[in-house]
Amino acid sequence: SGGRGMNRLIGRILSLAASSVPNRLAATLGEEARTFAQCERAANRTAHALAELGIARGQRLMFWSDISLRNLDIYIGAVRLGATFVPLNPEFSVQEARDMIAYVRPHLLVVDAAHADKAEPLARETGVRLAIVEPVSGKAGPGVDLDAMTARASDAPVTAFVDEEDIEAMFLTSGSTGKPKAV
Repeated sequence: SGGRGMNRLIGRILSLAASSVPNRLAATLGEEARTFAQCERAANRTAHALAELGIARGQRLMFWSDISLRNLDIYIGAVRLGATFVPLNPEFSVQEARDMIAYVRPHLLVVDAAHADKAEPLARETGVRLAIVEPVSGKAGPGVDLDAMTARASDAPVTAFVDEEDIEAMFLTSGSTGKPKAV
């Protein structure tokens, strides 16, 4: 490992940008903005928190959330550990999410506050561990508070072995059959 292709891994690309242009704008969403250095720190902290939850190479992390910049941290944090990131359509019904959990068999389901109430019974009935991001302030949510874990985590680089042949993400699409499949 360590070959030329390894520099093209998504987590390494962010690290290269953070080291060469740390203060350059990397991502925006509405009024929110992050530099490459901020994205790098957040991704490292998130990766360490996910590792503490048992996420490792070859496992699947399912993510059910509305769009936010936090999504970027979770995506990069997961792929830095060699895990497969599996986003769910935020508009999925409970039954659609249940079907996708059964199909994907994730190690961890991460949801935002908007999906927490729907996800809690799904996680319980499927035996999938649940974590929440961006919880409602002052309200105890279901699952593990991933944001609190991330805040306590190290921002040191993640040293997990990742190969460019690892499956980075699975996107669920129905194509012509009407029943979502992974691509």
